[in-house]
Amino acid sequence: MHTANQTSLRLVSIFLSISLCVTAKVYADVPALTNLTLKQAYQKALAQSETIAINKEVIQEAQGRFAQSLSTALPQVTFEDTEKWQDGNRSAGDRRYIPSRQFVLTQPLFSGFKEFAAIAGSKAEKLQRQQELVRAKQLLFTD
Repeated sequence: MHTANQTSLRLVSIFLSISLCVTAKVYADVPALTNLTLKQAYQKALAQSETIAINKEVIQEAQGRFAQSLSTALPQVTFEDTEKWQDGNRSAGDRRYIPSRQFVLTQPLFSGFKEFAAIAGSKAEKLQRQQELVRAKQLLFTD
């Protein structure tokens, strides 16, 4: 007969054996990272960092806002293409074809300085976001 103590020791040894086998299998599938240089490890960390990826997306959004604010200060450009037929001598049935193609630029003369303030603000935001990305990379390197 086994005592309760021997049974619990047996269960613990079986559990440890299974755990060791599972752990060995998990670590066998992981590539060895011991041969990486510091630069390679940092580049790998940059590629896998969610914070860096999010900061890059935020910079793209800031660039979009800058382009949008710049578009309000620039003129609007359109292209017009018109065709006219003009009657000439009615008795001869003359008709003249008159094509007209032109670019049209429209811009308000003065709408205040809010566009220029928006451009300056979005430019400053873009610079701030770029500096935040640099700082995130520095923090990643120290980690």
